[in-house]
Amino acid sequence: MGRQESLIRIKTLAEVAGIQRAIEASEELKRFEYLDCFCAARARMPLYRGNEFGRPLSDVREDEEPIIMENELFAVVGGSRFYQYGKDFIWIDCIAGIREYDYVYFFEDISIRHAFEDAERNPQAALDAERLMRIRLNRAYNSDMQIGDRIALPAEYEEYARKLEQNEAGQEGRLPLVRLHW
Repeated sequence: MGRQESLIRIKTLAEVAGIQRAIEASEELKRFEYLDCFCAARARMPLYRGNEFGRPLSDVREDEEPIIMENELFAVVGGSRFYQYGKDFIWIDCIAGIREYDYVYFFEDISIRHAFEDAERNPQAALDAERLMRIRLNRAYNSDMQIGDRIALPAEYEEYARKLEQNEAGQEGRLPLVRLHW
């Protein structure tokens, strides 16, 4: 499938701990390919869309809107591209200027240890992120597997996915992380 590093938008560091827990518990990843959560990251500056082959910062127009704002937080994941499709994943190598400058020019890494410390103070954010990541992994896996190889999520995850989809459709409620796109 190929290897890819991506960013997943988060609001709190606790969400990174939830994403890591989901990856560790994923039945999908035990059966097919691999993925890991390395750390959290904070954007040092506004960042712009590049393309698959890189785009220099000098090509960014003055009127162009950034895709990432300064100080925005992310979980940094890497592994199989198979699990990293959709608007929830920003491929690091598709950020303008990333091939010209080192990653650390654009991002400050934050240890995953800090994410687990924040999860102790904010367990609901970690749980919500874990559920959402399990749903993402499951849907990616099931979208490409034969009927007999599909993995069913526990009922509580399916109910959580329905609630998120209702929120996305404009229903009342709180969307805890990011919009779902499959």
